[in-house]
Amino acid sequence: MSDISGDLDLADPGAYAHWCDHVIRFADLDAVGHVNNLAFGQFFESGRVALFADAGIAVDDPGLTTMIVRMTAEYRAQMSFPGAVRVGTRALRLGRSSCTLGQGLFQGDACTATSEAVVVVVDLANGRPTPIPDLVRARIDALSRA
Repeated sequence: MSDISGDLDLADPGAYAHWCDHVIRFADLDAVGHVNNLAFGQFFESGRVALFADAGIAVDDPGLTTMIVRMTAEYRAQMSFPGAVRVGTRALRLGRSSCTLGQGLFQGDACTATSEAVVVVVDLANGRPTPIPDLVRARIDALSRA
């Protein structure tokens, strides 16, 4: 497994080259009026899906998919409505059939949460882990360089 993260601070927007943006919806709020932790997870998911799609594994790919086998999140600040959130995503480590992604959620200049997720590439025909294709690996690496 190759570590491509160096000494990164996932709360620093400068750690990311790959971004996607979301508008915070009223439906994302909890009873107190803050963005619900479930919405944080959905923002992280959108960032992962966008990175893999840009690297060559789209959600509707007929041959490959990705599965999370481990995920941690650190909530750093509340998010509020109305507003927008930027999701930064990058690879921290690339293995044979898996990679570890680091992510940050940002509302304005504030980092509201960070996450690390181990994601495995799976062959849909047999449901088993499969090596990350070389072209996809190269694209993930390129999309992760800030």
